[in-house]
Amino acid sequence: EMIKSLAGDIKAFSGSTEALLTFVESMESKLGLLSDENQVLKFFEGWPQSKVEALRESSALVNELEKMKSDLERWKDDERCTE
Repeated sequence: EMIKSLAGDIKAFSGSTEALLTFVESMESKLGLLSDENQVLKFFEGWPQSKVEALRESSALVNELEKMKSDLERWKDDERCTE
């Protein structure tokens, strides 16, 4: 039941980057309860695996961009201190 509900949520998801990060975190915590994600999910017809992968990749890219932004802001602040 949890997997069918999660599949529907994944299929319907659309949102901002903040919503994406929250959604992926929630999705991962639910999928983390499975003993072997791939082995379990292959038995669920219509499981949106490609969207799960896209959401994971998007989340990773958002996190990477946020880190770059933070690094650039810190670098910018460091440059001001040395002038």
